[in-house]
Amino acid sequence: MKQLPLEFQERMKNLLGAEYEDFIKSYDEKPVRAFRVNTDKISLEDFEKLNIFSIEKIPYVENGFYFDYDGIGNHPYHHAGMIYVQEPAAMVPVESIDIHPDWKVLDLCAAPGGKSSQIKNKLGEKGVLVSNEIVPSRCKILTGNIERMGFKNVVTTCMSPQKIVKMFPEKFFNMIMVDAPCSGEGMFRKEEIAIDEWSPENVKMCAERQAEILDCAAKMVKVGGYIVYSTCTFSLEENEMTVDEFLQRHSEFELVPVTERVGENTADGIKFDGCKCENIHYVRRCYPHKTKGEGQFVAV
Repeated sequence: MKQLPLEFQERMKNLLGAEYEDFIKSYDEKPVRAFRVNTDKISLEDFEKLNIFSIEKIPYVENGFYFDYDGIGNHPYHHAGMIYVQEPAAMVPVESIDIHPDWKVLDLCAAPGGKSSQIKNKLGEKGVLVSNEIVPSRCKILTGNIERMGFKNVVTTCMSPQKIVKMFPEKFFNMIMVDAPCSGEGMFRKEEIAIDEWSPENVKMCAERQAEILDCAAKMVKVGGYIVYSTCTFSLEENEMTVDEFLQRHSEFELVPVTERVGENTADGIKFDGCKCENIHYVRRCYPHKTKGEGQFVAV
């Protein structure tokens, strides 16, 4: 793969300390691939009778499997909407909370639809999912995936967070998924273009945008509801610092632990100088040298 930016390497040395060498060695390994069974279309039990890809299950995802199979995107199972191919660590955020089948859920930054499809499999006939994407071309991809999976009770929208707040001003949702646009450090092994686009300035810009999106989400969550915030990056600015600053702006929210299955397969958050959140270790980090997959961060 391409040379990692030197400034990124220095930042990771400071974050990881003695673990840094193991972290860097993980970039010599192939990216890990995985899929989930679409249980709205076929039961897990019935799929396992047909499964030709893999028997190795993802420990924190009941309907998730690792695979090493070329051309899975052209397989009839994929075209029929029986499976959704998704990077395994990207499945962590939705598994970090026990979603009730009758919830109203907003996926605020939804394209291409991986987390939306994962959420929908947990909702029942009375549950509703609003799956939103601000970029029109990406919203078309999102809508195509929602249709391919055969989902009901799902609405796709193409709006900015600021505009969608005006549509749902009455604290409407039980849960809002904010898989925020980020600097993509966790995707360097999988998508080399992310290396070319990385810079400290982009990290700062992303953190500012993430704060705006979270502030919009806060206006739409019911009392007692949840925001699940995630990124695919490692930077403190976009992760723990963003969460800590959000909690300072919104005293009505508190950080809560993730599900046990996710906690057991992820690393604690990092307590940084000046952090005011006593429970910042509740947030979770996925590193490629620890969790089978790419980089991911989540806070509930």
